[in-house]
Amino acid sequence: MALSLILTLTLILTLTLTCPTNKVLASLLFNTDPSNYRPISVLPILGRTLEKLVASQLYSWCEENTILPPKQFGFRRHSRCEMALFSAVDSWMESVDKRHFVGALLLDFTKAFDSVPHQLLLKELQSTGCSKDTITWFCNYLTDRQQRVVTYEQVTEWMTVSTGFPRGSGISPLLFNIFIRRLLCHCLSSNLQFADDTTLAAADPSLTVVA
Repeated sequence: MALSLILTLTLILTLTLTCPTNKVLASLLFNTDPSNYRPISVLPILGRTLEKLVASQLYSWCEENTILPPKQFGFRRHSRCEMALFSAVDSWMESVDKRHFVGALLLDFTKAFDSVPHQLLLKELQSTGCSKDTITWFCNYLTDRQQRVVTYEQVTEWMTVSTGFPRGSGISPLLFNIFIRRLLCHCLSSNLQFADDTTLAAADPSLTVVA
């Protein structure tokens, strides 16, 4: 009885229905291009509740141990997109007041949430100091996940998901922040992030240096 219940719950937690949703701008220009749709996952209530509980504990662990860089403004409590914008503009204006040229490079990773290898994510979680039991839980959570796409016209076959996170999950944004947290450490210029959107900036009296 207990084993049967465990297997049933595991099946519920690892199956996902995916509904394609248009990106705002893309929906106006290229409505028929499949690459312009985000795969929003319709997760079971039981799974969403469990994910929120795990996300809350993992977030507290990250905050207590300063796991996430302070210049990551996305998917964090008491943080918004406007705060990232104010931080960037304030830094740039300070450089302009010093009569420096300012250059900025804005990066956006293609399909960032869908491209994260699960094994690399588990290594990153391990490097944060998570316990062995925690890593085992996340390994089970990510392994053998299946999803299929549902539209108004058809339903695809179930397929195994080997990379990325379920869109719409309460824990996916935090896992993504943990996965890319080291990126800014390798940037020599001024930088900040909002989720996968990264801004690099440089300021110098010489336009040649900035360019």
